[in-house]
Amino acid sequence: HYPLRRQRQMCIRDSCWEPEGVRRYTRECWLLLSNLYGARQAGFAWKQLFTDLLIAFGFVAGNLDGTLFVLRDEATSRIIIICLYVDDAIVAENWPSRFNKFMQYMAKKLEITNEGALRWHLAVKYEFNAAKTRVLATQQAYIEKVARVHGIDPNLAKGPKTPLDPKFTVDPDDIPNEEDVDLVLRTQCKGLIGSLLFPAGWVHPECSYHVNRLARHALSVPITSTVWLTIRRN
Repeated sequence: HYPLRRQRQMCIRDSCWEPEGVRRYTRECWLLLSNLYGARQAGFAWKQLFTDLLIAFGFVAGNLDGTLFVLRDEATSRIIIICLYVDDAIVAENWPSRFNKFMQYMAKKLEITNEGALRWHLAVKYEFNAAKTRVLATQQAYIEKVARVHGIDPNLAKGPKTPLDPKFTVDPDDIPNEEDVDLVLRTQCKGLIGSLLFPAGWVHPECSYHVNRLARHALSVPITSTVWLTIRRN
């Protein structure tokens, strides 16, 4: 809903959705009053809107990460940290009074909801200890779902101790000719490696090297049974 920075029009086609009570004419052109979801500039416009609102309230955007915003009171060491991801945001704060005013301020500008304490975000589960001094981030549910989809035992306790066999290698002589490639197996490998990239980049960085190494075989050379078994091991 961010106001347009420049004038834009939308051509109405015969298959276009027709608002209730509005008659649609052939070759009609509408003048847009605000950005539409799905438009090419909509993502940038939403980010700009959220940024403008936070800065107007007193937040400072991060220098290295434009999705991180901080509001700080140096005298009392009070702080509010907001991390934005598309239309979701994670908040860490020790300044309840100011945060409540911020929520009231945002509610006047946008339709927002407070989901309470952080439990799930982007398929990551967060668990806090009793004193709330430590947090454990896991993707157990996501990994088990991926395992079931690919026919792998989701009982991770019985899995191997290391993501990749230290002696893992693919001999060039074992790589079949392109015409002998099992296309179904290659597709399955690509899908499983794609699923592994998510946890490897978030909560299991110890798997990043192994997933990257396996991805070379899934994307650049034909898949062998050795590679497939190693991917399932991960």
